[in-house]
Amino acid sequence: MPDDLISTQQRSAISLNKTVGNGLLVASIVVCLGVVVLSGGVYIYQKILQRNTAALKDEVEKMEQDLRDPQGPSNSNIDQILALDQKLGSLRQLLENHVIGSNVLQLLEGNTLPRVRYTTLSLAAEARKIDLAGEAASYLTLAEQVRVFESLPEVEAVNFSGLSLSDKGILSFKLSIIFKPILLRWRG
Repeated sequence: MPDDLISTQQRSAISLNKTVGNGLLVASIVVCLGVVVLSGGVYIYQKILQRNTAALKDEVEKMEQDLRDPQGPSNSNIDQILALDQKLGSLRQLLENHVIGSNVLQLLEGNTLPRVRYTTLSLAAEARKIDLAGEAASYLTLAEQVRVFESLPEVEAVNFSGLSLSDKGILSFKLSIIFKPILLRWRG
């Protein structure tokens, strides 16, 4: 029984061509040097970023100190700015909940056809309703006017009634417009 698992006849030396071996050695050295150089570059870049961050923090602290009033912290500019911001926030909330009837007039002014005129206007803010009486040049003009109001996103419903034609061919009508609550809110 032989001592070796592989007989000496079957064993053969692994040999590499000398140029291939040298090429692998050179490639390994180049890769190692590249890793070292890249690591050094990352380290230097990290230090530069840390230095820049520290400089920016110092600059922000200096600006904050410049904003502070030398008379004391209770009268500082920052405190005044924060108080003003709080007051503006309260004012914005007050305006958002305030009923603004001029939006209704802007809606009518911007969407009334040239051959339609209103003789009376009544606004019921709680009911979200505009009641109008007016005159139109024809039935077609009134139908076009109703379509214009129905197409507006602020309007929920449009109803017309009380149609009568005068001797001069002028059509009198009554118009009720139900609008969405957003119409009476401040648009800022």
